[in-house]
Amino acid sequence: APDAPFILLDGKDSDVLGFLKKSEKDAVILCYDDEISELDGHKLIPIGSRNNLSDEAHRLFSALRDADRMSPTVIYGHVPPKDGIGLALYNRMLRAAAHTVKHIKTNT
Repeated sequence: APDAPFILLDGKDSDVLGFLKKSEKDAVILCYDDEISELDGHKLIPIGSRNNLSDEAHRLFSALRDADRMSPTVIYGHVPPKDGIGLALYNRMLRAAAHTVKHIKTNT
């Protein structure tokens, strides 16, 4: 588990991205490759494509170590799909986040 609080964000991709765009600048975001340009100005650690969970699983712990080295106040990551390899990844992430999940939903 990282030293900084790690919070998993659960919700529609567009809602989570909107939350991340407004997040504090000293947060570190474990982001998907296609979000990099949308999150310009934030501290980012790309974890690969949202469609390649095995890459994300492979990179998770090194990404959390890298994030900690950036001295963030908080680390944010996406909740992966909870089936197949995504379920195993989710369980790893949930433990690293000390079971902290923030549900993101816009009022539209």
